[in-house]
Amino acid sequence: MEEVQYDTTIAVDLGNKFIKIKSSKNSYCFVNAMFPREQAGKSLLGSYINWKKPKIFSTRLNEHKEMYFGPDLSEMGHETEWISSIGDGLSRYSSVEFQVMFEYAIALAVSDFEEEDVHIQLVTGLPTLDEKNEEIKQCLVEFLSGTHEVKIQDEISNEVFDITYTVDSIVVVPQYYGTLSHLAIDEDLNLQENRVTQENVGVVDFGGGGILIDVAHRLDLGASGFAWQEDLGVDAFHRAVDINSALSVYTIENLYIEGSEAEEYLYEPGNSKRVSDFTPAFMEQRRRATEHVKNLYSRHFRKNEDISVIFQTGGGADFLLQKELQKELSSQIDIEFIDEPQMSNVNGYYKLGTYMQKMDSVNLPAEEEIEIVENGD
Repeated sequence: MEEVQYDTTIAVDLGNKFIKIKSSKNSYCFVNAMFPREQAGKSLLGSYINWKKPKIFSTRLNEHKEMYFGPDLSEMGHETEWISSIGDGLSRYSSVEFQVMFEYAIALAVSDFEEEDVHIQLVTGLPTLDEKNEEIKQCLVEFLSGTHEVKIQDEISNEVFDITYTVDSIVVVPQYYGTLSHLAIDEDLNLQENRVTQENVGVVDFGGGGILIDVAHRLDLGASGFAWQEDLGVDAFHRAVDINSALSVYTIENLYIEGSEAEEYLYEPGNSKRVSDFTPAFMEQRRRATEHVKNLYSRHFRKNEDISVIFQTGGGADFLLQKELQKELSSQIDIEFIDEPQMSNVNGYYKLGTYMQKMDSVNLPAEEEIEIVENGD
């Protein structure tokens, strides 16, 4: 096989709740949602007011319907009308919503480059059980490969950008491999000698839509001793904060992100007389989530003699009561919470891709090498 030449590596982690993107130019983390332009209200003064507004994306995948998308979507409100791609299995990856937002995400990353047609190596990951499903991987590769054209409009500046990119190479790995790559490869793209590369480790990914548990032997993709998942993610605990509230799960999550146990979790709407204190409800749900995850640890890591550490990651990791979880399980196993857990997978995907670009191949057993799909082969 001839070596495929590409301009850059772009990593995408399109989670159930957040989209994470990493390139040599920028990093992004924003809500997994888009909002039809036709449903947005018009403002005669909107273009004169200095406020953030998401850009408008369109592509042939959804017949060029114009969608607000990207980091500033949360500024618009209308959360109940947002379109997302929550789910799992083949139905998720084959859905128009998933494919459109994946295409938008890559286009957003490409828009940071000056070249007119950027050729990329794309690195992404799937939950282990999905990654083992050849039909799912084929679906993913088929729509991602080749040349894509996306139009991006900026309503504030009245600029229109025609983004063209070509995916020449696709690397798909199990999701947990992103976190392991992030820990194993340093910023200078050197493979470190640590517990990830030398020992058996566990990875617990507490995400928005579910929990993934994996056990890995060093960095050997073919030797995962265990893979398990469930559909109860941190979103369920966010919704339970006020089950009777008209607030969207996105609003409740923002209350958590912007607040803290010390400073309280307050909902402060436009009406200053309707401020609500959600602190007791949040702390109750954080305790419930921690207890649930603790039980999963006890259930799935009962035989842990050969596991040196469990890495706790995922967008919901910060929702857990870290000290409480570590204290209760300290006699059984070491638990290490990953810094910036929301971004750990996509940072690892990017490191892996650039490391492969540097080394041409990763030092894995030949029979279990990372699968690379090259456009046109």
